[in-house]
Amino acid sequence: MTSTTKPTDVHLDKIKIATPTPATTTPTERCAGCPKPGTLRCSRCKNDAYCSKECQKKLFKTHAPLCKTLAAFQDRPNPDMHRAIYFPEYESTPRFMWMDYNDPYAAEELLAHNNSSLKSTMIMDGDRKLQRRLGHNIQLSYRENFLSDRSDINMSIETFIGSELGRTFRGPFLAGGWNEIEDDDQHEDSTETVDLDTKALAPIVAFLKKLAGSKLPCRSSA
Repeated sequence: MTSTTKPTDVHLDKIKIATPTPATTTPTERCAGCPKPGTLRCSRCKNDAYCSKECQKKLFKTHAPLCKTLAAFQDRPNPDMHRAIYFPEYESTPRFMWMDYNDPYAAEELLAHNNSSLKSTMIMDGDRKLQRRLGHNIQLSYRENFLSDRSDINMSIETFIGSELGRTFRGPFLAGGWNEIEDDDQHEDSTETVDLDTKALAPIVAFLKKLAGSKLPCRSSA
């Protein structure tokens, strides 16, 4: 039997990591920033695990905004509501919000501008670099013509990926969780909405960086 360690609480606001202590032989989850086992855990949200103080500090900027409010988004207003991540264009950080995906106009009322059409991209589960899975996919919704509709730069995205890449994204963005369900009787797959938490931010940021890189004009060498 292989001995493992259990994540130990760390105080995010103080950026001080406690020394991991040996525990039971239950498997540990992977670090939020690398493929190593997460032997330390954020004591505020109790959600993200880290392998070291270095990894926690590296991810502090992307973790802190949602970490502070996760506890306030545990009790859904009604059964149809699910926790989503909203990237407002005029705020410096993203935030959790409740969304009713059964309402066909909910996302449109939040994101649409001047009769603009909406587009959704599915971020498939499984971070190959980190060798970590969320257990669900992430649907990112935004204005289809955000590159040319003259909306303002999205400040909450720019905060995470920098001004050079961040200027690509204009208008608000919305991320929701989706899980595929296989129906053995009908041999058809369906989907269900699921809550997003702090762990969803890393794959979203990685996707946005990749997308921004593909949208930037090529530079000629001097």
